[in-house]
Amino acid sequence: MAIPNQRRCWGSGILTAALLLGTATGTALMGDAHAQGTPTIEIVSPQPGETVTTDDIEVQVAVSDFTVDCAKAGRPNEDGVGHIHLMIDGMSMAQLANFYCADSFTVAGDGLTPGKHTLIIDLATNDHLDMMDTAQEVEIDYQPANPVPLP
Repeated sequence: MAIPNQRRCWGSGILTAALLLGTATGTALMGDAHAQGTPTIEIVSPQPGETVTTDDIEVQVAVSDFTVDCAKAGRPNEDGVGHIHLMIDGMSMAQLANFYCADSFTVAGDGLTPGKHTLIIDLATNDHLDMMDTAQEVEIDYQPANPVPLP
């Protein structure tokens, strides 16, 4: 009979140690105890007013409190998970250049006329709804060396 009691004490000691460790580290045994912050996206480049002379536009963003996972695009929504939308000169699906899955990506310049354009970048849910409160924009002067018209 002494063995079951020793096991019970040992087991409760492990549970107590785990709870104390969880309290010290800010985690819990059942799930994540800290709340996720508000998702944000920041345009790192191009900079406002920058002249882009390449045929394609290199973009870099910084994403916080959001998991970019294109494997989940078109699947049921999950809080804090989705992808990045980039629109040119407007905030609708008609101006959508593409959706992206990384903090650096290239926007094809095909069909974009030289001149000033506004890039609008936001986070989007798995079902492609724009998270309007994350939208950021930057105006560029697009002056490609070899403009490519639409086919």
